Amino acid sequence: EMVYVAGEIAKPGSIELGERDSISVAQIVAMSGGLAKTAAAERALVLRPILNSNRRAEIPVNVKEILAGKAHDFPLHPNDVLMIPSSG
Repeated sequence: EMVYVAGEIAKPGSIELGERDSISVAQIVAMSGGLAKTAAAERALVLRPILNSNRRAEIPVNVKEILAGKAHDFPLHPNDVLMIPSSG
């Protein structure tokens, strides 16, 4: 099972969960080389598959506050996509 990260991140791509059920937002950002300078981390979204559908739920996540320790980390589940938008 994979989790994906896209947008304003050093190394966009996929991370294999392996034996884990989930991975945290902070972990996937670290494993992907950190945020790009142009990242609007406070406006990030998790795109989560909706069961029995081809649609995805959009879950707002403030990655900036998570990385600063001001918000609870958020678990990413199989096939989730963490989207980091540009500040531009």
